[in-house]
Amino acid sequence: MKSEILGIRTNCIILVFTLALILRILFAFFAYTNNTICLPDSYDYINLADTIIKTHSYSSIFRAPLYPLFLAFFQYFSTSYFLAFALAAQILMDSLTSVMVGLLFFRIFGIKSFSLIASLLYLVSPLAIQSASSILSENLFNFLFILFLLIFTKLQRPVLTGIFMALLTLTRTVFLPLTFLFLIFMFLKTRSFKKVILFAVICYGILLGWGLRNYFETGYIGISSVSAINTYRYNACALEAKLQNKPFLEMQKIFDEKLNSFKTQKEQAEFSSETGWKIILEHPLEYSIIQLKTSLNALLPSSGDFARAFGVKIGDSGTLSVINSQGIVAGINHYFSGNLSLFLILLPLSILLVIEYILALIGSVFSLMKSDKALIILLLITALYFIFVGGPASTPRFRIPAEPIIFIFAVYGIKQLLERFKRSKDGK
Repeated sequence: MKSEILGIRTNCIILVFTLALILRILFAFFAYTNNTICLPDSYDYINLADTIIKTHSYSSIFRAPLYPLFLAFFQYFSTSYFLAFALAAQILMDSLTSVMVGLLFFRIFGIKSFSLIASLLYLVSPLAIQSASSILSENLFNFLFILFLLIFTKLQRPVLTGIFMALLTLTRTVFLPLTFLFLIFMFLKTRSFKKVILFAVICYGILLGWGLRNYFETGYIGISSVSAINTYRYNACALEAKLQNKPFLEMQKIFDEKLNSFKTQKEQAEFSSETGWKIILEHPLEYSIIQLKTSLNALLPSSGDFARAFGVKIGDSGTLSVINSQGIVAGINHYFSGNLSLFLILLPLSILLVIEYILALIGSVFSLMKSDKALIILLLITALYFIFVGGPASTPRFRIPAEPIIFIFAVYGIKQLLERFKRSKDGK
């Protein structure tokens, strides 16, 4: 009898991992050679890691600490090649994530024959491959998130679940609101106050500890100021730009001048939170439209960024600002600098992405017809949250945590369509 792990044969797991590893190593070689592994946010993480090594302290309340600590771990062993070592670790993690997506599909739907397809879809995802070769927190977060879902769906390890929830929040604090959703789900499914309390004490105890650290270090109460700063610099700024009929980037310069007039991180965070929400709450309807519209940027293809790793000159700055102000067609023209041939070469990737979304929508509808809808609803809310939480700051990489869930429902959609096609064919 052939050995299996959650519905996937061991030899298939090894094959998926190996193929994912090869693809990501090849891409990383080109990305490293063409200097595309770092984006503007990357340098914040690198500087924080350097500070950790030199001062043995953490100097930021803006960035969550886990990814800088991840980089600092490799910098401790090599100051010259730590980014290469970090990329190697990320490639290994994302290759394992390719395997875990298939395992999670089986855990959710209990279907062996399609689990491998879910793994293969993630394996070849341009966004996932690109994420593994970027010095950004998304890759680490995605690995921990899928591992967390595999543990959480068993509903038997509240301590480990609580630890992972805290680690996810300390990697990307955007996850914090979802901790309450998972807590409610655990109670509804287990009806065990002991498990829920244990889960909550572990998770929020760790987060409280970090929040207290921030308070004693800077006087700021909270896990991170990133939400406050982004609310001001992106969300409120986009709304104000719309109200005053000014370009977003021009308005952001004005907003940044006010923000930079405050000297301490605490003052900047408190000013951003107070001012940002004041602007938003004065025009809630207008802001809601902007939030929904700009969040859709997360669903855009990442094919241009993928091509840039191979040395292709693409992606004029300010593309998202053009999309937000003038629409998708103007944004595409700006992004490709009017180069229609390059757009046509990359168009198939965009078409495949649209097919993926359609299949995921079909899979979502059919999955809601299952008797146990609670987990399906939880996953759908989680995916939608990651897509729509970004607002004016959204880019395709905001979709990374939702991508595995999208693939899982897309594969279920494929299964349902094949079954209906077979039944209709047999009926003839």
